Amino acid sequence: MAKLANAVGGVVLPDESLKTIRVKPRYPVNPWNWSTATPDWSLPMAVTYRLASDYSEQPLYNAVIVSGQNQGVLCNVTRTGSAGDISAKMIVDPLITHQDAGRERGRNVIAYHGVQSAETLELPLRATPDEPGLIRPLELVEYVAAGSWRALVQSSVVACEWSRSGLIIKQTVKLERHHDD
Repeated sequence: MAKLANAVGGVVLPDESLKTIRVKPRYPVNPWNWSTATPDWSLPMAVTYRLASDYSEQPLYNAVIVSGQNQGVLCNVTRTGSAGDISAKMIVDPLITHQDAGRERGRNVIAYHGVQSAETLELPLRATPDEPGLIRPLELVEYVAAGSWRALVQSSVVACEWSRSGLIIKQTVKLERHHDD
């Protein structure tokens, strides 16, 4: 299943309530649309125990050609509204056998672009109005501080520890943040 998900630029995630796994788009919303999308979580700086950033820069591709290998389709994918003049290396995958699969793979290649940072947030795991519940991969998070920003959840880890005041449950969330959209 992971091979199929990777072919279209998707990811495999568990569904805890249905006890199944699902293939989901790597970018449910394109990064250039995050500023207008409704976030799944709004996290005030006050609930964060720790924030760490690791910057990287990816090419600013706005086009890519995706193809099946011996048979299948050929898709020329261009970011809407762009000149389509900065093309990523052509992708050839034997599992690209339909236009929809090729377009989705290309969209994900274009979406992973530009100046980014991997943000790591450590915060409480509680279900109160002032503190967040479990934050899951592929959810859109708005970090509210001076200079608020939005990012996509890549992973989350839950840890428990005993302290003098009782059980403390924390979650560490890794986010993908784009700085040029």
